[in-house]
Amino acid sequence: MFRKPPSSLESPASPPRISATIDGVQRSCSRLAGFTLVEILVALVILGLIVTTSLAIFYDRQKRLRAADEMIIAWQILANEAEVWRHRPYDSLVPGASSAFLSDPELLAQLPGAKASAAIEHSGPALRSIHLTIHWSDSAKKAEVAVLRSDTGGGSLW
Repeated sequence: MFRKPPSSLESPASPPRISATIDGVQRSCSRLAGFTLVEILVALVILGLIVTTSLAIFYDRQKRLRAADEMIIAWQILANEAEVWRHRPYDSLVPGASSAFLSDPELLAQLPGAKASAAIEHSGPALRSIHLTIHWSDSAKKAEVAVLRSDTGGGSLW
């Protein structure tokens, strides 16, 4: 009824062995032989592909995030500059004139190699077009906006 627990001196059961006769030669192998070299190499190749792909995706993501940050900064600079030009008196907008940006250059310094310009054109009777442009990253990237101003006879807000 009761079984005697195995003593610590008894050896554990050995793994089952498979025997086969191939070409008249008796061969036997253990079922717990482990992984073959080919299996290990295939696993390493798969692991290498996964790591390489993950690193490429991470690098591309970082590059896109950096480009998005730069574009956000560029559009913020353009929005600030458009407000500055909107508040200038209409009579100070001379067609054919070009100038640097009038707003705070602190944001512009965050873009690598940034160059900004504002150009004023005559667009019709009592109408001026102000083209604001930013080039950065050795002129590889560009953002621009145009502000249309008209002479309403009012103050600098209208």
